[in-house]
Amino acid sequence: MREKQKMKTAKLLTIFFVLVALMLTAKAALGADTDIKINEIMVDPSTGDQWVELYNPDSSSVNYNVLGNGVIKTGNGDTPITGKILAGDYLIVELDFPATNTGDRFVLKNSPSGFIDALTFGNYTNVNIPEHVDDVPEEDDVLARIHDGEDWSEEAHPEDTKDAANNRLPEGEVPVQELVETVQKTIDLSQHFEDLDEDSLTYTNILGKEENAICNINGNELEIIATGKDPGYCQIKVKDGYGYVNKFVEFSVTPALEVVSLYVNGDNVAEGEETPELFPLSQVTAELTVKNNLDYTIFNVNSFLNFSEFTLEGDQMFNIDSGATKIVYATGEVPADAAFGVYASDLMITGTSLYLESVGDDLSFNTVIYQESSELVITDLTLNHDTLTCKDKTTLTVDLINTGINNINDAVATVKVGGEEYTKIFTIASGNTIIVNFGIFAEDLSQGSNQILVEVPYGIPEYISINKGECISDWLPKQAEDEVFVSSTAVDEISMEISEEEYAEETVWYVNGEECTINSCNYGTVYGTEFDFSASGEGEFEVYGSLGGEATQT
Repeated sequence: MREKQKMKTAKLLTIFFVLVALMLTAKAALGADTDIKINEIMVDPSTGDQWVELYNPDSSSVNYNVLGNGVIKTGNGDTPITGKILAGDYLIVELDFPATNTGDRFVLKNSPSGFIDALTFGNYTNVNIPEHVDDVPEEDDVLARIHDGEDWSEEAHPEDTKDAANNRLPEGEVPVQELVETVQKTIDLSQHFEDLDEDSLTYTNILGKEENAICNINGNELEIIATGKDPGYCQIKVKDGYGYVNKFVEFSVTPALEVVSLYVNGDNVAEGEETPELFPLSQVTAELTVKNNLDYTIFNVNSFLNFSEFTLEGDQMFNIDSGATKIVYATGEVPADAAFGVYASDLMITGTSLYLESVGDDLSFNTVIYQESSELVITDLTLNHDTLTCKDKTTLTVDLINTGINNINDAVATVKVGGEEYTKIFTIASGNTIIVNFGIFAEDLSQGSNQILVEVPYGIPEYISINKGECISDWLPKQAEDEVFVSSTAVDEISMEISEEEYAEETVWYVNGEECTINSCNYGTVYGTEFDFSASGEGEFEVYGSLGGEATQT
């Protein structure tokens, strides 16, 4: 009896193991896709059919062509699954019976009764299907798991990853940064990038992928130092653990010592623009505004303006405090021989920072030199003597240049003084200079200051002052209004006192209109300002002395 019981127990165990083997065999035949996941669904495509992406998380492939019973079921019907899914790969199934757009179910089955995975969405729910997404996708939006095989995203989104890993890459941009030359700037990258899948982000800088910059990343912070005044960029990699994007962080550079503005003769001249028209010999005033953009003082700032045809130096060296601006002036004159044209020019400023860094800025512009067709310009007026006292004549030298683009034939220079007018005619070629001399006579001048006017054709008239002083200050004898001087036949002394004794020998005495000089006089002997008069007989004699355009009483 006990032996029979043992045999029965052994038989039952054998049957149990056979049944288990048969069940395992059945799973191998029918349930080999039990780990396959519905991974992503295109519900409302603008073109083509509705599709479902299946994902195989296993280490072995699944061949639906061999299984033969796989379907994707919707409320409108079953679509057979064909094809093979490699390990870790995807299979796209285009549905013959697409789901209803407003809400439906997607059920993955490996047999009429073999439930594998399922999802409901929109206004459709089923108590037997726990996975549900409330959102109703718009056209071309997808329902997708956040990452392959993981939880479903609560909202549909437009970035489909058909036949590829489910992962929305990090998004964001760093706006163009304004850097100050030589100054490090730190940017918190976490303020500019996000991950729609709420993955944690990490940042690295891509070595060798920067321009005009030193770039370094510490955690979430990007540190940039511009290596010059030119704009540049850092290229960084933003990673979410599943993928990455490469991004450029671009920057512009403000010079440490900045040219804020330049005005030439009152007109603003920006980078690459032209100055107002400048003429040969015209005055030029440049107004330059500079700024210190550093957090410390810049020392020994100097400015230099190269107008190509001429240069101007600004105020002498100065210091400028942090954040301060300063206006610098430079004045000068366009050279007389400056040629007609437009010339590349530049402005340069330099200085030294607190840390002995050499800083500076420049501004390039174009200088416009304009010339009339004929332009005769007085460049200088000089007098041999600017005061005439006992000298009867001086020489006025007129320096002229033809700054026009044409030669001038029969050019006329005119000098006007004391009611008298003198002219000289000459020829002068374009760009040439000439000197014209005029005699200025004391007799044409009034006592005190006199203005000499010089005029030339096409050009601007110029004035120069000359002073006439009193030469003869006193004389003897003096004739009263009601008396006459009657000479005897003896020698009578007549004399004058003058302001400048060195001209005494140039004194001229006159008797009855006849000139008496030291070497020749019929009425006595002349000793410069003294005259020993002796009559040659009885009669009336008119005697007076003259020097430097002045005369004594008669």
